[in-house]
Amino acid sequence: MTPLKLEEVVARWVFFFGLWSDLFGRHRAVVFCQDVSIDCPANWEKFQSSCYLFVRSPELTWPESLTYCRDLFADLVAVESPDEQIFLTEWLRLRDPTLATWYTSGFDALTSGNWLWTVASPGDWWRISNNDPAWVFHDVPQADVASVITDPALVVAPASMGRALAYNFSTIAKAWRWTPVTPDRNRPFICEVPVFRAADVPNRKRAIDYGVIVSDAKKIPAAPVIELEPLDAVFDTTIRYSRNWTSFRCVASGFPKPEYLWHRVRHEAGIEVSYLIDPLLDYRYTQTDGTLTIHDPQSVKDRGEYRCSATNQFGTVLSKKVILNFGYVGDFALRREATQLIMFNGAVVPCDPPSFFPAVSFAWARDAFPNFVEENRRIFVSQDGNLYFSHVETSDEGTYQCVVKSSNAEVGKTGPFFDVAVRRQHSVGQLKIWSSFPKVFPILPVAGDNVSLECFASGYPAPQYTWRRLEGQMPVGFSMRKHDRILQIPNVQIGDSGDYECSVTNVQGTVSAVLTLDINVRPVFIVPLTAQLVDLGRDVTWTCAAFGRPAVRYRWYKNGDLLDYSRIRTEEIGRYQLDGARLFIRSVGQSDEGVYQCEARNVLGTALSAGELRVLQMAPSFRKQPIDAVVYATAGGNVTISCQPEAAPTPVIRWVYNEGTLPLSPRVRLLGTGDLAISPVYPTDQGSYTCEASNHLGVDRSRGVLRVLQGPVINEVAVSDRVPIGHSAVVRCAATADPMLDLSYSWMLNGLPLILPDNPRLRTGWKERRGYLFIDAVSFADAGDYTCVVQTPIATLSHTTRIDAMGPPSPPSGIIPQSDILSPTSVFLRWTDGAANGLDVSTYRIESLTNHLPVWVVLTDIPAAATRVFFRRRSVEVPNRLQPWNSYRFRVLAANSMGFSVPSEASPSFEVPPAPPSRPPVMVGGGGGRFGVLTVTWTPLPPHEQNAPGIGYKIMYRKANSTGGVLEKLVDGNRHRAMVSVGDEEVFQPYEVQVRAINGAGDGPLSEPVVVYSAEQVPQEAPSSVQGVPFNSTAIEVSWRALPDSLDVLRGRLLGHRVKYWRRDWDQEDAWIVLFPSFENRALIKGLDPFTEYFVSVMAVNSAGNGPESEPAVARTYRSEPKEFPMGVRVRGHDFNTVAVDWRGIMTGPQEEPIEGYKVRYWRQGEHVKEAKDLTLPLEFLDGNLYTLLGGLTPGESYNLRVLGYSRGGDGRMSSPVWQFRMVFSNSASPSRLGLLPCLVTTETNFKENAFDSLLYLRHIAFELRFGTSSELSSGFDVILNCSITV
Repeated sequence: MTPLKLEEVVARWVFFFGLWSDLFGRHRAVVFCQDVSIDCPANWEKFQSSCYLFVRSPELTWPESLTYCRDLFADLVAVESPDEQIFLTEWLRLRDPTLATWYTSGFDALTSGNWLWTVASPGDWWRISNNDPAWVFHDVPQADVASVITDPALVVAPASMGRALAYNFSTIAKAWRWTPVTPDRNRPFICEVPVFRAADVPNRKRAIDYGVIVSDAKKIPAAPVIELEPLDAVFDTTIRYSRNWTSFRCVASGFPKPEYLWHRVRHEAGIEVSYLIDPLLDYRYTQTDGTLTIHDPQSVKDRGEYRCSATNQFGTVLSKKVILNFGYVGDFALRREATQLIMFNGAVVPCDPPSFFPAVSFAWARDAFPNFVEENRRIFVSQDGNLYFSHVETSDEGTYQCVVKSSNAEVGKTGPFFDVAVRRQHSVGQLKIWSSFPKVFPILPVAGDNVSLECFASGYPAPQYTWRRLEGQMPVGFSMRKHDRILQIPNVQIGDSGDYECSVTNVQGTVSAVLTLDINVRPVFIVPLTAQLVDLGRDVTWTCAAFGRPAVRYRWYKNGDLLDYSRIRTEEIGRYQLDGARLFIRSVGQSDEGVYQCEARNVLGTALSAGELRVLQMAPSFRKQPIDAVVYATAGGNVTISCQPEAAPTPVIRWVYNEGTLPLSPRVRLLGTGDLAISPVYPTDQGSYTCEASNHLGVDRSRGVLRVLQGPVINEVAVSDRVPIGHSAVVRCAATADPMLDLSYSWMLNGLPLILPDNPRLRTGWKERRGYLFIDAVSFADAGDYTCVVQTPIATLSHTTRIDAMGPPSPPSGIIPQSDILSPTSVFLRWTDGAANGLDVSTYRIESLTNHLPVWVVLTDIPAAATRVFFRRRSVEVPNRLQPWNSYRFRVLAANSMGFSVPSEASPSFEVPPAPPSRPPVMVGGGGGRFGVLTVTWTPLPPHEQNAPGIGYKIMYRKANSTGGVLEKLVDGNRHRAMVSVGDEEVFQPYEVQVRAINGAGDGPLSEPVVVYSAEQVPQEAPSSVQGVPFNSTAIEVSWRALPDSLDVLRGRLLGHRVKYWRRDWDQEDAWIVLFPSFENRALIKGLDPFTEYFVSVMAVNSAGNGPESEPAVARTYRSEPKEFPMGVRVRGHDFNTVAVDWRGIMTGPQEEPIEGYKVRYWRQGEHVKEAKDLTLPLEFLDGNLYTLLGGLTPGESYNLRVLGYSRGGDGRMSSPVWQFRMVFSNSASPSRLGLLPCLVTTETNFKENAFDSLLYLRHIAFELRFGTSSELSSGFDVILNCSITV
């Protein structure tokens, strides 16, 4: 038998299904020169160069799906690249919660594994690799292959049927994968069309205003649509006195305005029956439009289901059913028995709440209400109402009361107080998670709920809690509450289903438990109904699809009436087919018009989707959308002339050019929409174009003129650039166009329009640069693809330029620590890099925070080359950097040449097990203290370096330079000092000391040995030969003979001396004592009274205290310093760095020491007077002339100057006011003949030593004196030389 070729096999199979013409008979040879459109049709998804239509309804067999797509001038999807595969699977992941099976164009005709993408032309088919990772059995063990093939019909399907390739969600791979399926089942499918063919896709969708011309959009005739569904109500019976009514509100749109009715829904003998509510028959009901109000609601009468309907001339629509319930909280039991708990063990105290509806919240009071129990790491109030203790303490004894509060109203109930006693014992309960935990609230979670996962464990000390999801990332918006015992998931979704692990840790270890979260879903429509405006006599298919867990069931309504075979007239039954989510009506007529509703329901609720059916019959008309009178096009460009008449049935379109039939060609094409596409446009295409639309009811025409102009041309474009953040950038764009065309520029960033007035950092140029875009202070947000759009009325051009912003990297994310089995103090960190921001990352900085050191510290800096990357996750080992007995959290910073990123989010906690201390104490020393004691001090270990509980210290000591054994002393707790008794005879003796830290896990290393001296004894002798001599009128200099440097005398280390002094007329008890911490045998006592006798004694000092006091000596201070100050002070210029100073002398009184001389005190302006220098002038030096030269001054500097007298009593008062002067020097004279003399500029002012706020503003004036040789000097020269200007 001659083997068949592959094409013949496929042809025979296709013929079997009646599709020969679709595969081989209807492909056309069409050549396309340019894209006519860059957009996809409505409801199609665009990715790269293709448009995709995901068809949920109608579900068809594989051959029917192929026909459906071909009728749209498309194909079933063929996957050509990994990027396309990612796009398709991501769309399915995000938008198909039903996890349906979706047909593609893949087919295996011989069931032999020879898979092909079967696109329109058999010559374009290409093979599908059996090793492609998209297959469902990729990376699946052979034993599991059968379990991942989800279509059991394949087992019994005949080989001649072949196999189709479909997308299906693999529960093993947790991803959308390809799977082989039988081709004869109805399934959703995916169509694909190239973007350049998108304009060929016919637009079969008719809007609700089709065939209607109205000026007000609100008055378009339409059937009612429910805009606001009524909500369930719970009536609070406790507030009847203030609000004795409840209501339901229903809002519908439509024109004419709909009328509302409300029905009470009852179930009788398993049949749903609706009863009209007539407010005229029951005064308790009032209705205003769609709002129904029930007055004085009664539980027996009014509890149940209600439904609203809205009606106008086009039909009736139903709302979903709502329920009226009554809220209440019952009463607690009157008494409770006492409860006994066991110390150091976990315990639970049940609430025993009363009955209630709806939910309540719980609290516990202790000893008195409202003294509420505060939750902490040890005490937990669960949403089940019970009070839990991780371990019991004696402080937990007391009386307790459970309190409940309704979630629906401000009402609560309190239970009885009862005693809780604690039985003492010393054994500690083991760490364990209670068998009823983890648990979920609400018990049956539904998508949209706020879900709480609770975990509780007993153990001593109170454990720490962590949560993780075993597969996938944590839900969006999750948070931890109540010391991490509760994982809160807001607005939970079905994708949050899965296994969640709670781990608890304390010093006893770590235990964990897993909770499987299963989310139920109320029905929600993923394929809703929409209005259908169809031709008379056409077949109509309504298809809806809803998702829900548990699975949904469907019912159909027409104009508010249930639609089933029992209610359809006998003569009409043959035209109707009801098949779950699909309603088929054959050959529709006017009687079929109305509102059709699909109801999806499960035990959690119902959902309704509505669509209006309108049957049309009308001749073609261009009244609403005539062809534009003038259509402009650019030579060489593309143009589409729209032809969109309204007609029913669909008209035949014919185009006329300049009164003659328009010949079609690959360049001039009639699109599936009826539009005319010309690409490229020639100047000869200019002329008159008429679209003629006809059906059996009539003909209509519309005419327009095509004008061909020279289109825009982009002459200057920018090149891609990399710009550091903070710098400026210029994106260039310049174009020209036909002079009669208005040309404008606009900019887009990453496909989105740039609104320049909203961003002051963006601006455009002017004149010939009006197409330029200037960006000031570039930031990361400015990076991306900049598209310059050049627009004229007839054509639009664009050019895209890439601008990358360079700066520090974006922070890493998803930091996950993992332990190193071989090294408990090491950690493996994994993370995902942030954006590189234009530069390669060079370094990663690891920072850590612990429970004992709650500040972020740098752990290490790691070169990027030392890290590894696996599946886009970067990892690195941080070896031996962690401290035992710490709970770490890590964060990572990335760095490049422009700096560090901001820190990443903190990682989950990472526990390091306990271990002995890893380092010795530092700053070991000591000395001093009580006589006969060796005092040892050190810096204790901080909490984060203690490595385990039970910290203490061990002191090792022995006499220095001895061969005796080492003695030990233990110190409990984290102390910093220890005192060791060594005996009274051990005075100031050296000891060799070492200290080590210890904890519950063992001993740490010893510190380096240091020498510490035992305590000292006070000195045994007093200084001798004490004498005092006057220093000035207020000070005495005291001296003495030093004590010998002998341990027998000093009994320790000499720290200095204390000098005791008192006036002769004082009691010795009133004496002053001054410490002089030096080893000198002299001291100066200041602040004494002039010409007064003082007694002075001296004591030696060591760390033990003062030695004996010496015999007192007597000394007298001098008389006072001069009280007067010199007057008549004058300052005159002398040469370029010298001034002459003179003054009048002073006299001293009987209480003053005789004058011994004068001091000229001077300092720079701006300096403090303490920085002054003195020129000391004894009387014998002056020889009666109160005059001196002050030299060494700096030209250009300003000075202050004062004069004072001095004696043995000290310095007298300084002259006043202060003299201020500046030496000004000019060198403009001729150096050959003329010399230069400075002129001193001075000012007198009241001077304050600590501030210059009284200085006058002085404009310095320089005099330049010109003179000749010495023989030419006149008698007036001295006057000019000594000029002094006082301001």
